[in-house]
Amino acid sequence: MAELQNKLQELTRQLTEVEREILERAKISAQTLKPDEELLDVSDLTAFKNALDRARHVVWPCLLAAEQHAEANVLYSLQLYRMQRVRDMLGAFQHDMQKQNPNDVARLFLAEVHRMTAKHQADA
Repeated sequence: MAELQNKLQELTRQLTEVEREILERAKISAQTLKPDEELLDVSDLTAFKNALDRARHVVWPCLLAAEQHAEANVLYSLQLYRMQRVRDMLGAFQHDMQKQNPNDVARLFLAEVHRMTAKHQADA
C-alpha cells in the first residue's frame, strides 16, 4: 500500500510540473509559432489526455468510497459512476435527436461507439 501511496504522490508532483510546462510553452509559443506549427505533438497529447481521463474515471469512485469509509464498495461505486455517465450521455443524445435529423445523429452516435470500442480493444 505504501508503494501505491508513493506513486500517487510522485504522479501528483509530475502532473503539476507537466501542467506548468505546458502553460509556459503555450505562452512562449503563442508569440513564436508559425501557423502550420504545433504547440505539442497531437498524438502524444491525445494519448496523455486519454490516460488522464481513464485515471480520473477510476479515481473518482475510489475517492467517494474512501470518503464514505466504504472501501469495500469501490467496484460498486465505480459501476454506479459509469452508469450515471452513460445516463447523462444518453440524455444528451436524446436531446440532440430532438433537434436534428434522427438518422444522422444515430449514424454519428454508432460510428463513435464503434470507434471507442475498437480503440479500447486495441489498447487492451
